[in-house]
Amino acid sequence: RWVDDKTKEAVVRTCVKAVEQLYRDVGGPEKLERAREGIRQMLEEKGIPITQLEMDMLIESVVSEFNQGLGGGEAIT
Repeated sequence: RWVDDKTKEAVVRTCVKAVEQLYRDVGGPEKLERAREGIRQMLEEKGIPITQLEMDMLIESVVSEFNQGLGGGEAIT
């Protein structure tokens, strides 16, 4: 279970970072949906289930870290 949790965190971090870089000109709600799609797909390939609530909480945590570290920009959420 611990490995799955660490994998989820890594996948969410990767997807959020990629969406922020690839879709700079896209609004927050669309960025959020693109991140969710990427997270679902990557975790499904690994056979790791994730609930919508868990995904949203992890996304929010990563976005918050990015915003604190990078000084803003238009966030995913």
